[in-house]
Amino acid sequence: MFIAAVGAAFVETFLQNTVKNRELTPMERATLANLYENTYCLSLRFKVSYNYRLRQSHSNLIKELQNLRNYTEITERLKNLELPIKLAGNVHGDENISYPIHQIHLASSTDTSHPVLITGGVHGDEPAGVEAVLQFLERDNTARLKQFSFTIIPCINPYGYVHETRETRNDIDINRSFETDNVPEVAIVKKALRQTQFAFAIDFHEDYEATGFYLYEGKRDEKYIGPQLATAAKAIGPVDPEDTDKEAPNYVEGVYKVATEWGTEGLAPYLLHFHSKHVIISETPTVWQLERRATLHLTILDTALDIISEMNEN
Repeated sequence: MFIAAVGAAFVETFLQNTVKNRELTPMERATLANLYENTYCLSLRFKVSYNYRLRQSHSNLIKELQNLRNYTEITERLKNLELPIKLAGNVHGDENISYPIHQIHLASSTDTSHPVLITGGVHGDEPAGVEAVLQFLERDNTARLKQFSFTIIPCINPYGYVHETRETRNDIDINRSFETDNVPEVAIVKKALRQTQFAFAIDFHEDYEATGFYLYEGKRDEKYIGPQLATAAKAIGPVDPEDTDKEAPNYVEGVYKVATEWGTEGLAPYLLHFHSKHVIISETPTVWQLERRATLHLTILDTALDIISEMNEN
């Protein structure tokens, strides 16, 4: 932590001039401390130069601090879409602040299509998933609606998103809590899903330790499409070279099976068990710039929809 504090203090003056020429907030200082501590640990793990890893992470941090996490901006972007937005529920923050969890349903007038679930922001310190969901909503999906309907929850953990933390206000990891109804965010998601059955569900995440992308796939009929998804994603960036998940060994480079050992405590395995025949967890490396991470998420989503569409036509 000493290294983190020294490193953060060293560049604080520079960041003050970079981030709108203002004094850093306490949250930003904490973020800097975490950055330098994590950067030092990563440099040891991957045996690369600390300065090199620091420059990469520092560059990305500056870009993201220039547009700090403001949940109101998410709400405004959703309002600008002129789409029906449903309030799935509210979660409480500090000082009586309440954050809404939004739910959007996209469908054609006939609504005879295959239902798809898209989620982001389960971990608040992983903004690329939220950004990918918003970009999906902001584009023209008319052609997709001929074959699919979409239920979309852009940010499941708004408190974590605002405070740049993985957990909720109560220090709970939502993605380890779907076997209980005592976590407000989990209860809201379960209520929003009701008894809906999906043909496909995708949950967007990112990994602070990864240097490339990877994904998890669960499919009840075991007719996996992961290899095709990985091939498409390689156009955006490389596969993460580290194979550290022993519970879910990869069946092709960059693709792991959703492990039965997980039970149903995570969102994706919960969905696979109760709500969806097919689930994907898309993981992007935080070391990439935000736009690149969001692009990779959308590439995996679009490729999956193209494959499913083709399968439905045959």
